Amino acid sequence: MNNEGALISAVCKNGDIASVTSQIDDKMFESHADVWAGVQSYYRKYHSTPPIEVLEGRFNGFEGVDVKAPTAFYVDRVKEDYLNREIASILISTSKSNDPPEKIIHELQSSVARLGREAHIVRDLNITDYEDAQKYYEDLHTLSLEKGGSPGIMSGFKSMDICYPTGM
Repeated sequence: MNNEGALISAVCKNGDIASVTSQIDDKMFESHADVWAGVQSYYRKYHSTPPIEVLEGRFNGFEGVDVKAPTAFYVDRVKEDYLNREIASILISTSKSNDPPEKIIHELQSSVARLGREAHIVRDLNITDYEDAQKYYEDLHTLSLEKGGSPGIMSGFKSMDICYPTGM
C-alpha cells in the first residue's frame, strides 16, 4: 500500500482536505503529486473532494485504497515517508562531499533544522467540529471550578494572580 494513495483516498472518503492542506506541503508527495494536485484543483473548482472513481479515471495508475483510519493517520505516514527520503538524501549528499568536516557538519545541521521546521507544520484547530470545541470548553470550565476559578496554577501572590487570571 502506498501511503500517498491512502491519504488521497482518505481525503476523498472523509472530505477533510482543509485539515490536510494545513499540515502537508505539496512537495511531500512524490509518487502521487499529480493526483494530489488534481484533488486540490477539483476542490477549488467544485468546493468538494472528488469521488475516487473520478481520480481513477483521470489519472492512469492511480487506484483508490479502502481506508479505515482517520485522515490524520495517513497524514503522519506521508510525513514520515517524506522525512525518511529527505534524511537519506541529506546523508548521501554529505557522504559524497569533499568539503572539510566543519562545512559538512554545518550543512548537515542546516538541512536537519530545515526538516525540523517542515515536519512541525502548525496544526490548526478544526473549527468545524463544534462538539469537540464544546467538550474542550466544558473540560476547561470543570478544571477551573476544581482549582478555585482558574484553570492554571496560581502563584499565590495577589498582584501576579490579578495580572494572570488564568494562572501560569
